[in-house]
Amino acid sequence: MKLALAPRSLVLALACLSVLPVACGAAQSPVTNTSGKALGAAPDLPITIQVQAATSEAQPFVAGVTESVTTSLTNAGYKVVADGGESAAHATVKVSATPKASFFAVQVNGQTKQNYTVQLDLSVIGVANKAVIDHATSAFESDDGAVKPAAVQALLEQLSESGKLTAYATSLENQKKAATAKVAQEEEDLWKGANDAGCRAPTASCEGVREYLHKYPSGKYAADGRKAMDEGTEAKAWAAANAGDCKKPTRTDACRGVENYLGSFPGGAHAAEGKNALNAAQKPLENLRKAEALRDNPPPVARPASGGSTGSAAAPATNPNTAPIATESVRQP
Repeated sequence: MKLALAPRSLVLALACLSVLPVACGAAQSPVTNTSGKALGAAPDLPITIQVQAATSEAQPFVAGVTESVTTSLTNAGYKVVADGGESAAHATVKVSATPKASFFAVQVNGQTKQNYTVQLDLSVIGVANKAVIDHATSAFESDDGAVKPAAVQALLEQLSESGKLTAYATSLENQKKAATAKVAQEEEDLWKGANDAGCRAPTASCEGVREYLHKYPSGKYAADGRKAMDEGTEAKAWAAANAGDCKKPTRTDACRGVENYLGSFPGGAHAAEGKNALNAAQKPLENLRKAEALRDNPPPVARPASGGSTGSAAAPATNPNTAPIATESVRQP
């Protein structure tokens, strides 16, 4: 390391070696909060971080500030998400670096080292309202590009002390709960008006249940709604089956409705009753089919045999072309 002095400043520099720098007009070192006191609980607030160089001299510090701020917030319990991820707040840290005047030009490996005053300006903006939620500042000095952890800690302490992020997170949570409660109440109201009990009846409409399922296909009562519609469909099918006609059939197709019901609902609520009706109707239906077949195809009528004696004299044959002979009765004297 080589130490070089500017000739004009030699006397002043030597004088300042034995007194405080402030007395010689040097800038006072920026004060940072390094109390080390415990931070309050981090807000339940997903947050993204972006670090920007506000001056060209600050560019070498951007990577270090990004890493330090991200690590510190994460360790403090903040929910830091990657850029582009879903977040509720966005933290922007602007880094400014100002060269610090010095009476000594320190060279290392032939290069003059420059000391910088680095300013950190943190703003947290809400994603929902695009407004600044909180703001914090801190500063440190560096001549090698390193970031002082105490400066980043000071930012966290200011955020913790203000409590604005926590209040914002609480407000968002309350809004979310209110919105959820509103949606839940709307669902409850729609379900109450759906008349699912009526939908299960064979003569009622299921329009209310259909409307509910259309709006809430995965809702709280979706399973109940589908069950009500299934039960209503089955009830209508059973009503149309006319099981009473099948139990006492008077025509051969009296059990067709019951057969259709069992084909659609083999395990339905009325399946056992339908099967019993079919079993009981087998014999009556068989008799009806026989009677119907006999009616449609009657047996031939029996005819008398030819040449047989009928027990009475046969009438003499007459020639239709021969006129009857007139006879005259002779009276005897």
